[in-house]
Amino acid sequence: MSRLLENRRYQLALTDQFSDSLNSSVAEASTEEFRYQPLPDSKSFIRLLYLQPSNRTTSIDGHPALQCEVVVHPVSDCPPYVALSYAWGDATARRSVKLGSHVVSLTESLVAALEHLQHQEKTLVVWADAICINQSDNVEKSHQVQMMSRIYKSAALVIAWLGLEGDDSDEAIRQLQKITELIASAMNQIDEIENMFGSGQGDELLQHRQSIDFLPVKSLLERPWFDRIWVLQEAVLNDHTLYLAGQLCLEPDALFWGGNEWVSAYYSHAHTIDHTSWRRLTPVNVPLPLDIFCLSSISLSVFGPNLKCTDPKDYVYGLLGLIEDAERYGLQADYTLSLEDVYTSFAIALIRSGNLSFLLRLWCPGTDLNLPSWVPDLRVAHFNTMDTWIDGNIYQADLAPGGNRPSLDFQSSGDGIPRLIVSAYHVDTVESILASLANGEPDPAEQTAFLRSVQGVMSHVGSLGRISKERTPLSATALILAHLRAYFQPSRAELLQYLDDGSSSVNTEWAHLSPCRHLFLTKSGLVGLSHGPVSTGDKVFIIAGTRGHWVLRKLAQDDCYRIVSPATVYPINENRPPMSLREEIHLC
Repeated sequence: MSRLLENRRYQLALTDQFSDSLNSSVAEASTEEFRYQPLPDSKSFIRLLYLQPSNRTTSIDGHPALQCEVVVHPVSDCPPYVALSYAWGDATARRSVKLGSHVVSLTESLVAALEHLQHQEKTLVVWADAICINQSDNVEKSHQVQMMSRIYKSAALVIAWLGLEGDDSDEAIRQLQKITELIASAMNQIDEIENMFGSGQGDELLQHRQSIDFLPVKSLLERPWFDRIWVLQEAVLNDHTLYLAGQLCLEPDALFWGGNEWVSAYYSHAHTIDHTSWRRLTPVNVPLPLDIFCLSSISLSVFGPNLKCTDPKDYVYGLLGLIEDAERYGLQADYTLSLEDVYTSFAIALIRSGNLSFLLRLWCPGTDLNLPSWVPDLRVAHFNTMDTWIDGNIYQADLAPGGNRPSLDFQSSGDGIPRLIVSAYHVDTVESILASLANGEPDPAEQTAFLRSVQGVMSHVGSLGRISKERTPLSATALILAHLRAYFQPSRAELLQYLDDGSSSVNTEWAHLSPCRHLFLTKSGLVGLSHGPVSTGDKVFIIAGTRGHWVLRKLAQDDCYRIVSPATVYPINENRPPMSLREEIHLC
């Protein structure tokens, strides 16, 4: 916890330039729109904002206002500057500032952040995207976004503006910082851990954890800044980052370690806490090659409908700074492209880097975008799994022999939508739909009826696990427990009470499935659970190089298949299908 003005790297970005202007001035409301002068080269030059000190006041319509200047610099030869990371906030809530000789309107969130960065006597050099990038010039914007990782990494300091002081944020910051200091002290004495607890220092850590207030910290970590897709690129790439809420700063270690201790202190409330929003900021070695990025823990938290961005193309462009070889796979910021082209290019890049399985685990039902079924709409996609856990081991249906990447190819079509050619194994065909849940939040009675249907059908399937004397087969009840847990995240005791089944065997069995809403039967008597709605005649496939089963629907007029839904089909056959049963199919 510290005051920003005391930070040495903040002080590096201070200058006397523009500080000797008139002590006060009055800006008349200007009818002339501020116009950006084109950059000499938008791939190698950037604009920096010179925020004049608070003792050099200006006024707009009788109200105090910030006075700023914009100066163009080569990105390779910039003065020390502070890079600002912030949530744009409500676009309709705006305030005026003086930019050169013009009056411009900026979002309330940005103006508040600049006011808290402002020095009393010196000019502060700042980079803030809304001002430093001409947002109406898509070509310049594309080039500047392509340089964003460099801009943030090169900054003397990155400030993550969390917002104004409120909801006891000062107290939350103090508590997170205090427990982090205690953890650091304990880590420094790790070799003398027995002495530490013997001396009572360990007790102090436990006592302080128990004294953390739940709501102030929860409110702080749920602020809109944490939901932005850009925060990873902005806050993780630079080793010198501070989180600023009101007048108080929080170090990254305090956010991570303090946050973890806070979750531990309130473990019983864990289901009400969105861990991923702030745990995404764990220091990691980025950027990473695309194939490694998809295997890293960071990839699991950068997709989801809870993440926000003003332009939905930024669900891709906001990740470019984290991917070392993005350009190798054709990933470049280009705001002149359609949203469909951006998402399709990203999907093709994932496939070419050997990550078809990762791509399909971002699957989501069709939306209003005209996309191939194998390309997720990243506005609503989230990382999901249809994996089934059996006695602690994951079942994975994967046709890629020896872990090698399957042979994949693309084919253009008359409608302009590319087709993906994959190797697959036809498992069975859907014969009937046994039960379904409507979209949205299910009615409790409907939820109960659906789960009872699943339980009743599964009880006749037989052994769902490996045939092994050492292992207990996965039971139908365990599947129901998993389904309930996925929706409501209750305790195990609550699950057992809900099912009115307190048998000891159920307590020893545990499974996890992504939420499934549809129960179906195949022609050969297999039972399937799927996320999306399936229809009679749909075919169940295993796709080479992916996990689980996939329900596909053949389009007769195009001789290709569309992905209907991921699924799990029981009983599970863990024997690898013979190579002779493979077929080549086209996904559209």
